[in-house]
This record gives sequence, structure tokens and C-alpha cells, in this order.
Amino acid sequence: MMESTVYDIIEMLEMDEGDQMEAATLDLLQFLVTSLRDAKVATVAAPGILQLMKNERYRGKLQKLGLESAVKGLHFFGPEMSELATEMIHVLKEELVVENETWRCFSFHPQVEGDHEVFVKVKLSTANDAIRLSSHGWRVWPGAQILSQWLVSCERNLTRMKVLEVGAGPGLVGLVAARLGAHVTLTDRCSAVLAALQQSVQENGLNCAKVRDLDWEDPESFGPVDMVLASEVIYQRPTVDLLPAVLQKILRPGGRFCACEEVGRSQEGILLFPLFCEKMTSLGFRQIFEEKHLLDGSDLEYLLFEFCAP
Repeated sequence: MMESTVYDIIEMLEMDEGDQMEAATLDLLQFLVTSLRDAKVATVAAPGILQLMKNERYRGKLQKLGLESAVKGLHFFGPEMSELATEMIHVLKEELVVENETWRCFSFHPQVEGDHEVFVKVKLSTANDAIRLSSHGWRVWPGAQILSQWLVSCERNLTRMKVLEVGAGPGLVGLVAARLGAHVTLTDRCSAVLAALQQSVQENGLNCAKVRDLDWEDPESFGPVDMVLASEVIYQRPTVDLLPAVLQKILRPGGRFCACEEVGRSQEGILLFPLFCEKMTSLGFRQIFEEKHLLDGSDLEYLLFEFCAP
């Protein structure tokens, strides 16, 4: 059983007193981080990882392997796991707060020779508020960077297009779209995230971008828009059910949904991304593009994809 395998790995790592982080050890840590995506296995993995996190030798490595993202999803596995997630974040709090008090700068290079690079500054939101609501706002995630680079290099003209980013978090993708000439609305549900987004819009001097709260269960005040952008928002089952309906309501006929997601995320052993695609297809959306990306230094697979609205 996977639970017993996770238990054995944790026990082995706790007994390891070596000073060198060998590749095999990194693979085991990555396996543990990935196991947090499954509700049943997470009940075994999370307490063990919490103990490993208290060892400085493991904590830094776990952070680089995407631990924060995995812990965020524990809030949706019930009160006990949510409480454990809060404790795990507390152990990481010192590192996260230091990071979140800073601005992050990003530049993306177009494929067309002679075109200027796209540069934006991103303000990260307050860690405690954002993590409590399982928001993306306290970190710029790999999917956002992959999608941003694609927008810059795909040679698509976004000038004057009406674009909305859902689950914007720090808003990197939406800010890049605005820099490319689109009229962008950045949306999220966390007040700390919205405040940071507003600072980013002002800092970048983007008069064509605005920030608004979006309730996915009541999106009637939005739309129609030409394009919806999203990155790493499909990490819980409610997204599978809610997001396609939101897209159906706010995208104009023929409008595009462009996103980047980690394809391996699951709940209770069920992969979420295939369910999302099935839901989209059932509503008449047509997938017209996909491109796989592997995250450097790990086996995490990301998928750039695009749907066309009916």
C-alpha cells in the first residue's frame, strides 16, 4: 500500500544522519511532497513531513520541491488536515514572511528578433492571509511563469483585447498580458491578494489593468471577455465543477481560455485535470492547443493548453 511506503520512506529519512543530499534522497522527498495531493495518503505523509521539516537539512530541500503548494491543498481535506497544514506553514513562516515582504521582478523575451523584452514587477501578498485561504498570492508559481513566457513568445496580438485572469494570485500572467496591450481585469478572492495586485498595477504603470473580487459562484457581473487566463488553479475538486461554468458565462462565443496546470494533481487518488477537460467538453468547449513542459530539477509535468468557447 502507498501509505506503508510513505511511512517507510519517512522512517528511513529520519534515521539518515548523513551530510550529503544525494539524488536518491531528493527523489524520496519529491515522492513525499507529491503524496500530499492524495487525501488518504496525506494523513500519513503530512505528520511525517512535518517532523522532517524541523530538520534544516530537509526543510530547504522540501521548499524547493514545491512543499508550500502541496501543503496549501491540505486545507481541503477536512478540519484535522487543515489544522496540520497550519502547523506546517508555521514551521515555514519565517522563510515565507521574508520572501513575501519583497517585490519580484520578471522579464520575458519574445521570439521575434528586435522586439523588446517584457518586464514586470510583482508584489507578493501577506503570507498568513493568503495561505489561510489557500490562495496563490504569496508566491509566483511555475505555471504562471510558463504561461507568461508563452504569451510573450506566441506572437498573438493582445492589443485592446478584453482579458480576465481568474485566481490571479500575484497576477504575473495578467500583468504580462496588460504589458502586451490587453485590457486586463485581475481577479482573486483574498483581500490581501487584491491589495497586493493593486500595488503591482500601480507600480507597473498599467492604466489598462484593474483589480476586482470575483465570486466563482456568482460571476454575472463579468463578461463578455475575449480571453480568460489561469495558472495552477486546478488543485481542488470544486474548481473542476465551478471553473467551466464560470468560463461559460464570461467568455464571448469563440473566446479563448488559456492556462497552464500541473497535470499530476489529484484528490482521493483521482486526477483532477482529466475531469476538468471532460467538464469543459461537456459544455461545448473545444481544446485547440496543448504543450507539455517539465519543471527543471523535478519530475513535475506542466501542460499549456487552450480551449475555444462555443
